[in-house]
Amino acid sequence: EGKTLQRLLQERRRLDWAASVYLLKRAATALHHAHQHDFIHRNLKPANIMLGRDETVKVMDFSLVHRALGLPPYMAPEQEQGKISPAIDIYALSVILYEMLTGELPFKGPNFLAQKREGLHSPASSLVPGLPKGIDAFFAAALAPEPSKRFHTAAALADGAAALS
Repeated sequence: EGKTLQRLLQERRRLDWAASVYLLKRAATALHHAHQHDFIHRNLKPANIMLGRDETVKVMDFSLVHRALGLPPYMAPEQEQGKISPAIDIYALSVILYEMLTGELPFKGPNFLAQKREGLHSPASSLVPGLPKGIDAFFAAALAPEPSKRFHTAAALADGAAALS
């Protein structure tokens, strides 16, 4: 029992720093475990993150692990070009963190791929005053167009965010 992160965001629009980092850490743990067992989600989005009443966080719907599908706002640039690796899930989790903190998606479309390649997103600090120092540099790395310039594991992404606190 519980609700999806999508529903929580619909109710609240955005979450505070502590709640966002808590959810990020739990979702990152699940993704890290999946990646260690050679599973790539490919369609990570708030609707696939379940928040239990007991404060558990579960990543759901691994039904797409064998198909290269996804929702454009959450897809890494390389995924839109058919390349699949754990980096695409880490990218999607970065988009979700941005959305939790700001109440907005970093890339709004319609040409998602061009926006992602150019890094055309508003600095999170300009949308929400009071976020930790370094948040914009964090998202510049987390949403970098080139996978090699991003956090290399879901655990590293969560650790990077927690270090800003």
